[in-house]
Amino acid sequence: MQFTENGPDIPEHLLDEHEKGNVVFFCGAGISRSAKLPDFACLAQQLVNQFSDANDPLPQSEIDKERFDSAIHLLEKNQRFGRKKVRDILPDILKPKLNCPDATATHNSLLKLSKTREQPKKKSRMRLVTTNFDRLFETVMNDDSSMLSKTFQAPLLPVPKEGWDGLVYLHGLLMQEPTEDDLDSLVLSSGDFGRAYLTERWAARFVSELFRRYIICFVGYSLNDPVIRYMTDALAADSLLGEPTREMFAFADHKIDEREQTADKWNAKNVTPILYYADPKHTLLHETLKEWAKIYDEKEQGKVNIVKKYVHYDPINNTPESYFVGLMLWVLRDPSGKPSECFAQSNPAHSLAWLKPMAENRRFKESLTNVTDTRVQERTANEMQKPLISWLTSHFNDPRLLEWLANDGSELREKFSWFFRRHLYKLIDGETNDSRDEGGFNPFMRELWERLIERSIRREGRSRSFQIWCNEFRLDGLTKFSLQELRKLLNPRILLRDFDKLARGQVPEDEGVLIYWEVALAGGNTDSLMELNNEEQWISALPTLLPEFTDSLRNAFNLIQKTESANQESGLVYIRQTSINEHSRDDNIHDWMTLIDPIRNAWLALERQSTYKATAEAISWWTEPCPLFQRLALFAAAQGDAIPASIALDWLLEEEGKWLWASESEPEVLELLRVLPKRLNPDEFKRLEEAIIAGPANHDSEFEE
Repeated sequence: MQFTENGPDIPEHLLDEHEKGNVVFFCGAGISRSAKLPDFACLAQQLVNQFSDANDPLPQSEIDKERFDSAIHLLEKNQRFGRKKVRDILPDILKPKLNCPDATATHNSLLKLSKTREQPKKKSRMRLVTTNFDRLFETVMNDDSSMLSKTFQAPLLPVPKEGWDGLVYLHGLLMQEPTEDDLDSLVLSSGDFGRAYLTERWAARFVSELFRRYIICFVGYSLNDPVIRYMTDALAADSLLGEPTREMFAFADHKIDEREQTADKWNAKNVTPILYYADPKHTLLHETLKEWAKIYDEKEQGKVNIVKKYVHYDPINNTPESYFVGLMLWVLRDPSGKPSECFAQSNPAHSLAWLKPMAENRRFKESLTNVTDTRVQERTANEMQKPLISWLTSHFNDPRLLEWLANDGSELREKFSWFFRRHLYKLIDGETNDSRDEGGFNPFMRELWERLIERSIRREGRSRSFQIWCNEFRLDGLTKFSLQELRKLLNPRILLRDFDKLARGQVPEDEGVLIYWEVALAGGNTDSLMELNNEEQWISALPTLLPEFTDSLRNAFNLIQKTESANQESGLVYIRQTSINEHSRDDNIHDWMTLIDPIRNAWLALERQSTYKATAEAISWWTEPCPLFQRLALFAAAQGDAIPASIALDWLLEEEGKWLWASESEPEVLELLRVLPKRLNPDEFKRLEEAIIAGPANHDSEFEE
């Protein structure tokens, strides 16, 4: 997550832990460059230049090898200079230029970021560590009393546990008027580092305990800084002894085309780099810390201000260089709920375009769907979630919300179905007080929302598999469990298709096709079941399964009727299903239409087992509102004597011969007319003959032709 354009991308995990008070900033010389103070490499070089000895090239050789602490150690061992002379010039070298722009701005930012939040029964504490000797933190605290803090100087260090409160100068502090002992106590040379981390180990003990309890974020260090080397070596030693440590981060600059190499080197030290491209002034680092500290210091209001600033921006056209989307998602996750409340209260409601980045951000989705008490549904939404749920419900007429909840938002849909259901009923009853709902509720969308809440919607490509069920059936036969699983697979759902067209604005004006959909089975089409047709175990099970197949077809048709208010005599059944008998089928046939094959085969199996039951089943089909059931009944009437000839004739001639002449039932009628006349008595035969001669009652041109 970025606080500035093109700035370092800070892991959201680190931001979250910082909000909880679990992050300690570990500051190096790089933070003082704005005050024209040298980093450790420059300090070592200045000392070598000051005390150069033509007869002793080793210090410069160590500088060239980036062993800066070792170079200083060699200078202090030189009998011409000695430790005292080398240290006596430190106050002059480390004298900051406070008149430089932003000389102490980063120190100010780090002090703000290092104060933990004040909580009930838990006061705010300062937790900050620096290896710098300079007094820039002291300058900031003296200028701003709100920044005042206890300070600890090496080797008298605190125990970094819960009670720790103060700024730690891990390698010592340069006093305003330093004595020889003050200068001698500074950790500067390799000998000092060895004493602090290896022999006396007071620094190592502090660091080990610190890294066990807190997440560390290094600021102002280079990859080859001795501090990084000693720290990582000490932690590696602890790790070998089985000591637990927490994750380490570091703001790490890189040159053009060296981003990956820089990341690899930091990762090799078990430090997660927060990379940024460094100009000579490290502007991106300083601006990032400044903006982060500003938002943190202003607490919830700082995050509310971010919402107000960026909420009207277009999140879809976001680029890697445009940081505001990640920043928005981060502030909206604030547990106080104030930023999300600011976001949700806008009228008109803010664009649903924000839903896409919200859905793609893992931590945001976790925050939005995380609940603590699923037993009391009305209380499951926390302060952050409630306003965002309200914002979502203000977009109930937008099919993009429906599609997302049906697909990626299934977890949110399940956990907050109570809120969606309540808002839906308020819209239906006209009881909502939200002025954003005054435009009315699209009746088609209302029907789809009811289906969604009832879990009757699925997305294309997401279905349970009939093939898996068939494999299990071959092994175990028809068991109570397999029957339950088959019912789940046969359950009709609304299938959403081609949603990208909606996202691109290619939505037909007719509200009846506002969203592309069709009815499908939870398990997809039933073709896999047909592979069992020649297996004795399947043939024996078919009569038992006939009610399951017919219920599924009936429920599918009912779902279509409810969703589109379809005409019960829709020609769709003819266009998609050319014949009830075995035939070459369109590969694009709807899932639910493939039920015809198992229903037909199951009825034939039942007819062989019990003519009485088969007759009763076929007669019950004729009373169904779905035309496919009438066609199934006509098919059954043509199969032997299961259906009395008089009943079959009545079917053909009812409603002035409607089914005799209906184009959609033509295959079944022609087959029935081939066998039925032989079974009719003279009076019945005459009735049929007269009906055929009279022709269709409505005399449509199609029938006349």
